[in-house]
Amino acid sequence: MQFTTVSILSALSALAAVEAHSDTIWHVTDLNAGCRSSSDCSYFFNIVGDKSDKSDFTPGFSAQCTARTQQLDDSPRPCTLVGSRKSGKYNVDEVNAYVSQTLSDERGSETHFDVEVKFNDGSAKYIYHAGKTQNYDDFVAAKNFDIYPIAEQGSAK
Repeated sequence: MQFTTVSILSALSALAAVEAHSDTIWHVTDLNAGCRSSSDCSYFFNIVGDKSDKSDFTPGFSAQCTARTQQLDDSPRPCTLVGSRKSGKYNVDEVNAYVSQTLSDERGSETHFDVEVKFNDGSAKYIYHAGKTQNYDDFVAAKNFDIYPIAEQGSAK
């Protein structure tokens, strides 16, 4: 009984932590992704994480992400930070992303999109990520969309 109570309280604490970050939104714009062959895929997009008064959990940042990949490649690649790395009390260390996709003629196939932001406040390091999985046709049609970051397990806070 004691183990169950502790497990439930731990789960509720984790949910509360995720909810606390629901005001943080990352905006993806100008997405262009596709595959010409199984070994010739590419993607390009901009991503902006706004620093708002509502959220003190993540820094504001702006990055441009582009890569040439292969079909179903889910290896994160570095994005180029645009502007300052300093945002409030945080320093943005890096932004990484991947778009794992298939050929456009493979109807019903899923595309996986993920962005990871690593930052620090001078005493601790943090990793947040956000992503989405969607049918390929719906994914490439959406040029602009929002994703909601969560803290990765092991992030200090």
